[in-house]
Amino acid sequence: MYYMIKTALEVKEPLTYIFKNTESKEYKRIFLTPAEWITLQQLEKVFSVLVQPTVRLQSEYYTSTNKALLFVYSIFNKLEAFITEFEAKAIKEPELVSLFNVIIINTVLSLLLIFINLLIG
Repeated sequence: MYYMIKTALEVKEPLTYIFKNTESKEYKRIFLTPAEWITLQQLEKVFSVLVQPTVRLQSEYYTSTNKALLFVYSIFNKLEAFITEFEAKAIKEPELVSLFNVIIINTVLSLLLIFINLLIG
């Protein structure tokens, strides 16, 4: 998911150029709105937090619980920081911050807490 979003954001300008110069009603109908592009940018930030630790853990031949907990703790702290950032932005510019993203982050945090409890307990 992360790499699809990242690629879409990288080709935003060419896609926008096509949108402005095409007569295709279907393309214009499915093209992302500015709010949806902002949501994609926010989601890319959230998913980027998950990608690096996942790749690093997958590259380990033997993954210890301690190392996994270290990565989970790091992810947890970064996602909590994103929640604080999104809530602050929502007060200043509510149209730029999607409630959907806050819900996603809270869901991921809940899943991480469950994972931590499974590892510890």
